[in-house]
Amino acid sequence: MNRAGAGILLLLLAWGGCMGGGSPVVSRSAPVLDTYLRPKIRQTGDHTLIAVAGALLPAAEGLGAFYARHGDHLVWSTAKGPLPVAGSLLRLLREPEVDGLGREGYHLQAIEAAWIGWSRGGGNRRALVRLTELDLLLTNAFMRRAHQLQGQVQPANREWTGGTYADPGALLDCALAAGSVEEVLDRLRPAHPDYLRLCQGLATYQRLEAAGGWEPFAGGERPRRGQDGPAEAALRRRLLAEGDLDSLAGGSGFDAALERALRRFQGRHGLAENGKVDGATEATLAVPAAQRVRQLALNLERWRWLPPGPTARYLLVRLDDYTLDLVEEGQVVLRMKVVAGKAQWRTPVFHSTLTQIVLNPYWNVPPSIAREEILPALRQNPALLEERGFMVVSGAGEQARVVPPDSLDLQAWSDDEWPYTFIQVPGPDNPLGRMKFLLPNPYNVYLHDTPNRELFSREVRDFSHGCIRLEKSMELAVRLLADNPEWTRTRLREIVQAGETRQVRLPNALPVYFGYWTARVDEAGLVHFNPDLYGADARLEAVWDR
Repeated sequence: MNRAGAGILLLLLAWGGCMGGGSPVVSRSAPVLDTYLRPKIRQTGDHTLIAVAGALLPAAEGLGAFYARHGDHLVWSTAKGPLPVAGSLLRLLREPEVDGLGREGYHLQAIEAAWIGWSRGGGNRRALVRLTELDLLLTNAFMRRAHQLQGQVQPANREWTGGTYADPGALLDCALAAGSVEEVLDRLRPAHPDYLRLCQGLATYQRLEAAGGWEPFAGGERPRRGQDGPAEAALRRRLLAEGDLDSLAGGSGFDAALERALRRFQGRHGLAENGKVDGATEATLAVPAAQRVRQLALNLERWRWLPPGPTARYLLVRLDDYTLDLVEEGQVVLRMKVVAGKAQWRTPVFHSTLTQIVLNPYWNVPPSIAREEILPALRQNPALLEERGFMVVSGAGEQARVVPPDSLDLQAWSDDEWPYTFIQVPGPDNPLGRMKFLLPNPYNVYLHDTPNRELFSREVRDFSHGCIRLEKSMELAVRLLADNPEWTRTRLREIVQAGETRQVRLPNALPVYFGYWTARVDEAGLVHFNPDLYGADARLEAVWDR
């Protein structure tokens, strides 16, 4: 197992002996059964195949090594037949798929056929061969499922990494030792409530797709308020299909009820809620159910890249709905609104680690902001530096020195050639507010307080230059420093109010994930689809590991 998460590790240790230190758990199969097994595992380059009923089927990576570690013994069966744990896995595989993973590669039909072949064979040689094939197929299905639940996309192709990965073979050892596959696999699923709600949303849209989805909605005359014709009837049927319109009873044509339903649809899809079928709304109405199912599945995959529970602790910045979560033991213990980057300064999707908090921080103005905002304003108002508490600094590090504002010749330099750095001292006008949360990254992005509290009342909060402004910076600091008795809420407030700049290192560095989702399900169970402004779904689709 490679850096197994704390929750998984505790589970493995609790079952003892299944993680390399003890003897593998194997069935008491007859020696003749073992001779059937190894010839059925074929290695072709980097791919593992298993020979089943005259066909070569692709198998999970590591399957051959798993059986080699078990001395090529059967693990799901004895000479008398499958063990109860084998039946548990088969029942699990038969259940409706809820994680958006699909069932390709499980070879469920081959498993069913091998099981029947064994049960009808009366213990003859052919039946024993089928029992061996069943063992290989069950191992493959478990290992694939354990891999998928930790993310189908290879780490190198993920938007961010930093979670944990448990070896499927080691997990299978533990499942066999405990006689339970459900508990081991269930612990691999993200515990975040948004993931669980998204699974429910996926199930809803899978049912819609299975029922035929909805009729295509594109082309022809657009529905109009007050009209009652084929276009308006088509719109009613379309909104009824997803539940935005409650029923067809009690109205006809494009009436007030249909307009309310259309506004609800627009709100769920990140569109202007104008109650009109404009171009963007028409294009969104035309998206088929199958594409929505795929979109939900892609967004579930993004959740699987986060650390698994139950003891994982991390910060999650959701750029799609301008929210930050502090997650502990799979539960959101602190949630707040944030302000993220505007269109031309989008906050990147990445992973880092929060290491320290700066109280009453100075603001080193980035060169781009100095060129595009500070210098033009300074030429209009030479008193700007004094009014807003800016210092002008020449050089860096030990060579840095403060330049008197009255010695600056603003006309001697173009904006692109400006050689100085602007630094704003702590105070009420400092855009970083009273706290800055540092996390090393190549984008110079960090979390910080803000004096512009009115922006948190906006629904769309894309006003920053890429950094994240926090609604509840003090609450976050108190939570992160809870293990350090020196830094109480009272002490933090005293230093903040005194204006003293202090750097406070966290007792334990904290992973931070800047995530982006194009689908979510709110607490009321309403499914939302966001316009994919980053083009992230297409990139994820291209590297989807099938």
